[in-house]
Amino acid sequence: MKILFLSTKGPLPTNDGHALRTYNLLKQIALIHQVYLLSFVKFQEEYCYINEIRGVCRSVNYAELEENASKISMGYSLLRSLVNQQPFVALKYYKKNMQRLIQDIVDKEHLDLVHIDILPMSVYLELFQGIPTVLNAHNVESLLLDRQVLNEKNWLKKIYLTSQQKKLSLFERMAAKQVDHIITCSEEDRKIFELFAPRTSTTIVPNGVDVEFFCAKNEVLEQDMKIVFVGGLNWFPNLDGLKWFDEEVLPYVLRKCPNICIYVIGRYEKDIKWKHNKQFCIKGFVPDIRPYLEVGAVVIVPLRIGGGTRLKILDAMSMSKAIVSTSIGAEGLGVSDGINIVLRDNAEDFAEGIIELIEDREKRQSIKKAARFFVEENYQWKSIGSRLLDVYEKSITGVANTRIKLKGN
Repeated sequence: MKILFLSTKGPLPTNDGHALRTYNLLKQIALIHQVYLLSFVKFQEEYCYINEIRGVCRSVNYAELEENASKISMGYSLLRSLVNQQPFVALKYYKKNMQRLIQDIVDKEHLDLVHIDILPMSVYLELFQGIPTVLNAHNVESLLLDRQVLNEKNWLKKIYLTSQQKKLSLFERMAAKQVDHIITCSEEDRKIFELFAPRTSTTIVPNGVDVEFFCAKNEVLEQDMKIVFVGGLNWFPNLDGLKWFDEEVLPYVLRKCPNICIYVIGRYEKDIKWKHNKQFCIKGFVPDIRPYLEVGAVVIVPLRIGGGTRLKILDAMSMSKAIVSTSIGAEGLGVSDGINIVLRDNAEDFAEGIIELIEDREKRQSIKKAARFFVEENYQWKSIGSRLLDVYEKSITGVANTRIKLKGN
């Protein structure tokens, strides 16, 4: 099978949830089928890994995106989105260089299927007439933006984001109706897309984890007063969650654990002011998160806004870590509170969950072992890749059957 795979960023390095999901699904697909990868470049370091990706795919082509390299270009696109019916993310990624790359492959190769790896790349759907299309919905993007609007305090930003949310909602619904199949990470997202596009088939293809790579090597390194947060703060739900932790949860923790230290791992592009600055150890982007996970006694996932890939939880569970998360942070994973994770939703309870795991090493050990067992049983990439391949077959068969019916009429 020949598959065109479209993305907004290169799959390597796997420095965020998007890249982790993309790379691991891509590897499973390419074991069996011929994959033609076309992607924009978000970070210049992606070029350092292009040869590795070429070893996986039949062909790989990266396209530059002005908005990622120039604040002037970004500002111009933001202004355009004020007067355009399309949302900013659609305008940003609709580029002639990518159109040419897509058209070239469509003209030269007899494609069996197009995998649209993230919503903004749906702007090119018109180029795939007659070719089965699958949309990989990492999130319900319009719902995430709606929640960001509710949390925005700057009235000018709120007005702009409100306008964008309405445009994005229309764009997302239209894309959902035009593709042949939608895959989601969770049951909650699947239900929402079924409301958006009742006639489009939807299937859950959850995230997974490389249990051999994310495996605890040295538990002796674990330190009681170290806790870990993993997630890029350039993504609003992560920033919102960590700010909530800093302002509302941490005061309770400090009453019993005044020497606590929070490692923050992930892209960090803003000069963010923390209420408890002395407690934060900002590491930013690191090539390997495992050494930091090994040191932490507890991993925190204080998300208050849904969506996302939940890969940070799966990676930590695979590393046999005790995790305290909000219910939203672990939504859709099927975890069990008190067995393989601790789920707490208000600030004081979240703090108590952390304190209990720090003080009660026996309970911490029990949750750690159960967490590792849970991912081994449910979230290995090989079995998850098989689910995606089943979706491809169903999509191709469904389109073929539709064509036969149309000819018969």
